Amino acid sequence: MVFSNTSTNQGILQDINFRCGLPVGDATEYLTADKVRNVNSAYREVLALIWKSQGNWTFDDTNLTDLPYFRTDCVTGQEDYGLPANFGIVERIEVKDVNGIWHPLKFLTRSQIKEGLEEFQKTNTAIPIYVELFENAFRMYPAINRTSTDADSLRVYATRDIDEFAAADTTQEPGFNKNFHHILPIMASKTWAMYRKPDMVETLKREELELKVAIQEYYGN
Repeated sequence: MVFSNTSTNQGILQDINFRCGLPVGDATEYLTADKVRNVNSAYREVLALIWKSQGNWTFDDTNLTDLPYFRTDCVTGQEDYGLPANFGIVERIEVKDVNGIWHPLKFLTRSQIKEGLEEFQKTNTAIPIYVELFENAFRMYPAINRTSTDADSLRVYATRDIDEFAAADTTQEPGFNKNFHHILPIMASKTWAMYRKPDMVETLKREELELKVAIQEYYGN
């Protein structure tokens, strides 16, 4: 389902108007900016549900055209590196040595380090062994012993945030299975109905719940 199609009225924005009982081209009773915000909020909720439900493969928004990992250079003696702005869940971090061999790092938490943080692996000057995640960064132990220039010696494999819809979008579609696209206008309609037409809310909730169950079953398998 495309985001907006004023020719066929088959888009997400048009479906929201239909479900809310509004004129097909309405942008007054339910402002376009509000629809965009509520659709993106619903999109993130569906994404979280997919992440929670996914089985043996990792979901990635199909609107994102590159591979779901982030690459950068490493710097001699540098322990701390920032995570990319649109990361979701960090699944794996690997570092490449001077011979081109990749080494996966072992995740650990700060509580597992029994000595001073600045002393942990301090005398080891080799390829890092461990990695600790912060809010939006990570620290490798020990610090790596080489500086790279290939922009691909340190990789972070992670889930990624959605490619958000914008008000001007037309042909862009949600980046998950097409069978479930209509959950977004249902959820965005429910949000509006909670404040404008409370009598519609229960019906929309039932539709939403049925689709969420189906999404969990699909991505769980």
